Order: sequence, then C-alpha cells, then structure tokens
Amino acid sequence: MGDLKFFKDFKQKFESLEKQVVVAEDLAQVRQISVQLATELEKYKQAINNCFDSLWDKRNKHNQLLADSMNSQPLEPEQYKQIASQLKQLDCDIKALTDFIKQVNPEVTIAHYEERLNAINEQISSLEQSASFRR
Repeated sequence: MGDLKFFKDFKQKFESLEKQVVVAEDLAQVRQISVQLATELEKYKQAINNCFDSLWDKRNKHNQLLADSMNSQPLEPEQYKQIASQLKQLDCDIKALTDFIKQVNPEVTIAHYEERLNAINEQISSLEQSASFRR
C-alpha cells in the first residue's frame, strides 16, 4: 500500500527536520524548518483525509451495489458471480483501509506531531524575544 510508505516517510522526514532545528545556526533557518515541518504535517493530514474519503467511497459503493442487486430482477448466475466478486473486493478494500487507519491512529498521531511543531514554534518565539531584548 502506497499510503503506508508515505506515512513511514513522513515520520522520517519530520524527525530529520527536527534534528536540523537542533543544529540550525540562526533564527531564520529555524523558521524555515518550522515552515517545512508545518507543510509536511499538512500533507500528512491531507493523506489521512484521502484515506477516510476512500473508505467512505468504498462503503458507499458497497451499499449501493447491494441495494441495486436486491432491487433488480433475479440475477443470472454470471451476474451473481460478478456482483459477488465486486462485493468481495470492496469488503477486502474496506477492511484494509479500516485496519490501516487503526494502525496509523490519526487523532493521536496528528496531535503528537502538532505538539512537536508547537514546541519548535515556542522555541522560535523565545529566541525572538531574547533577540529583541539584546537590541
């Protein structure tokens, strides 16, 4: 699943950027890294939203296919096999997306990364205040 790779890459990229904050030489560099972190977090949130959208889309297709099948004339054996196959595939997709979302645990994960980003932004504010006192 391509989404799983994205989420692993996100974690690595976020941690790498956080390490850059520690070794940053000036406030402008820290601000730039903070912007990059915020951008990556927004991409992460969008990917999560896409997973939820895909899950709802598949559930809707599943329910619509069931409703259409029940409201139609009796099905020919070949039609029945085709619909059964489509339902089975949708069930597999729904299960995979549901399991994936549970694994990623978006609410906790997003809150965790937002906290980390907020801590960096608080550091920036402290550095800015220190710099203004020195002037």
